[in-house]
Amino acid sequence: NLGDFQKAFTCYYQALDVYTQLNDLPGKAAVLGSIGSSYEELGNVEQAWHYQEESLRFKKLSGTSIQISIALTNLASLAIKQQRFTEADAYLQEALTISIEHNSFLSQANIYGQLGLLTLSQQAFSQASEYFSRSLTLYEKIGSQKGILEALTFIGQTYISQQRFQEAAPYFDRALQLVRELEDMNSLWFVQYSLGEIALHAAQPEDALTY
Repeated sequence: NLGDFQKAFTCYYQALDVYTQLNDLPGKAAVLGSIGSSYEELGNVEQAWHYQEESLRFKKLSGTSIQISIALTNLASLAIKQQRFTEADAYLQEALTISIEHNSFLSQANIYGQLGLLTLSQQAFSQASEYFSRSLTLYEKIGSQKGILEALTFIGQTYISQQRFQEAAPYFDRALQLVRELEDMNSLWFVQYSLGEIALHAAQPEDALTY
């Protein structure tokens, strides 16, 4: 809730003051990125953009390449939400080059997921499915259950966007199993809603009601 964000912001700004006094550039960059992500969760894209840009600037000054990749990916996420697709693609391609050079599977998985969202936003469904599948493969390789869940729901949603409900079903079935294992209540409603939608289009209204 908003109160939790306010408490988080208080801690972030206190940490930012400390890192500034210590001239700790990596620490400052990390906190700026966290502030940006919090603003993004609150839906304040303008403020989120400002802090993510500042985070990128300090990450470049401190010379930590993989952190630069993360900052670029965060900016790309915001650019997609603003339909700044060319800009988002440029950020993601630069981030992907860095993450491949550093053999970071986690970073690559996240970037492919963002590339999937970018192409899905442009209704390039085949390309989106390919990117999401790459993301899923990498998350499976490193054993990230939350990443696997995210990729499964993205792939399923891509099929639903094309009215290909039966092809979406296996991905959401697997996602539902993971949601229960992880006890991820934030994702549960979306997965259940999607399975209900699939059941309705399969002329199975009784099954839809169970979700």
